[in-house]
Amino acid sequence: MARHFHISWYRYLLSPLAWLYGSVVVLRGWLYDKGILRSTLVDLPTIGVGNLSVGGTGKSPMAIYLLQFLRTAKHPALLSRGYRRKTVGYREVELDSLPSEVGDEPLMAKRACPSELVAVCERRVDGCQKIAALHPEVDVVVLDDAYQHRALRLGFSLLLTTYVRPHCHDALLPVGRRRDTLLQAKRANAVVVTGCPATLSEAERTVLSGELGQSGQPVLFTTLQVSGIEPFLPVKLGEDGDSSAQDWAEVQGVFAFAGIANPAPFFAQVEERKRLLGTLVMGDHRLPTARQMAYLERMAREGRTLITTEKDAARLSGCLPSGSWLAKRLWVMRVELGFLGADGECLKSLINGYLESVR
Repeated sequence: MARHFHISWYRYLLSPLAWLYGSVVVLRGWLYDKGILRSTLVDLPTIGVGNLSVGGTGKSPMAIYLLQFLRTAKHPALLSRGYRRKTVGYREVELDSLPSEVGDEPLMAKRACPSELVAVCERRVDGCQKIAALHPEVDVVVLDDAYQHRALRLGFSLLLTTYVRPHCHDALLPVGRRRDTLLQAKRANAVVVTGCPATLSEAERTVLSGELGQSGQPVLFTTLQVSGIEPFLPVKLGEDGDSSAQDWAEVQGVFAFAGIANPAPFFAQVEERKRLLGTLVMGDHRLPTARQMAYLERMAREGRTLITTEKDAARLSGCLPSGSWLAKRLWVMRVELGFLGADGECLKSLINGYLESVR
């Protein structure tokens, strides 16, 4: 399938800004490559997940997948900067942490892997050093959204890009959504294409591998699979033993809302399962506004069933009273990473090889 992102005529007016931006990122990369800007290699093995473009590429599901894989033989930790949190410095994420304290994605990761250490720190070197000092049992750190954070020299890095908009077909900001040059893709140990259709042909995989694996890296292909649909509130039993929750199987239609970078796949997954009554899109990492919240609450009070993403549920957990109609009528779609073919085993082999090399 050919992909061509046509740039509207008015975007040509932004080309000088893209050229200027590109010059700055090229200079920054050169300064790090030459050692003029310092890049620190910490004592702990590090596995970084990141991208070249702004917006969602599935970094959080990948980070959670890595935690779940690594914990079978290691003692991993996850370190994130905690985007949009109101705190600063190093902070460890607990199950009852507020999104405003740690960020929505780290909180989602902690709830997915409650026994693993999840921490936030805007300075990744400091964060890794804190983990090593406070948790000597940790023997590998996964870093979310760390590809551009070159102050830390990653031991192993995964570069993510979406199937619908691979970075090799995108343009630099502000004309496109790419925030770094394609030359920086060579630093990755592997490229991962996210959000692929399960029916992706071998021919298209070959084409994309040739375009994305410019430095000979393996190119892996993943899908997002629905792992469950659960009520926002824990199911409570009355004295007669009857559940207070709705039965998802009896739900006919739902209203879906999301505050993620690319909500289209979520809405499509909802529509595959239930009649979609309508949608509401907030900004990425955003809670509903007061007006939007009142609208959602009114629909719930009128008997509508609503559904949102796991990331949005993490944000809402810090501000939505359990007694509200929305909390009672809200469902959460949970997703997990899936690999096409043998790509999952290939990734595990690459990571195990790296960890063996740093023992």
